[in-house]
Amino acid sequence: MTRILSCACLIWCALASQAFAANEIARTTLANGAVVSLKDDFTWEYVITQAIEAPAARRPAEPMMPTTALMPEVTAVAATPEMPAGEQLTAQAMSHGAMLGHTAKDGIGVSFERAQWRGAELGLVFTLTSSSKEHVIGVEVEASFFDDQGMRIKQEKLEVWRAITRVPETYLRNGQTRQSQVFWVEGISPEQWRKQHLSLKITEIETR
Repeated sequence: MTRILSCACLIWCALASQAFAANEIARTTLANGAVVSLKDDFTWEYVITQAIEAPAARRPAEPMMPTTALMPEVTAVAATPEMPAGEQLTAQAMSHGAMLGHTAKDGIGVSFERAQWRGAELGLVFTLTSSSKEHVIGVEVEASFFDDQGMRIKQEKLEVWRAITRVPETYLRNGQTRQSQVFWVEGISPEQWRKQHLSLKITEIETR
């Protein structure tokens, strides 16, 4: 029985450590005004967004009571549906370009290099660097697009690097710098993306 309880305790501890591995433990403000979130897995990241509360729904109007029998019946106005909450870049993020357009994880860095337009499609090119001892064959990032006022437009996952199976020269190796292909994104207009606010976060790294 003791052995079973001991094994169960070890399993619970392992699961608990995984569940809480990326929790925020503190925030600190740097000299330039940027806010940094410190994680309990010994990592950190800039705090670049803030939640925007949804506006309160308009209350329905009270029905008007007619003063005479000849007055028409007045129907109450339906409440306006509550608008969904949004997400907006902080003032520090909008004024410090270094907080946007770059991300790094496990020795792999991804930076937004340039943008181009093809009609209504937005083309993105990224630069990847590696200081990892592993041979990287795939990198996926979560890209968040913000308009010129800092409001988030959309979020999309992009596989910014994919090597060819069993072709070693296509792997991203330690000390190398590679450029991605052009990725085309829909749903963003040039008029709302002149300042090119783009936030990146690596979500997956595949190695061989």
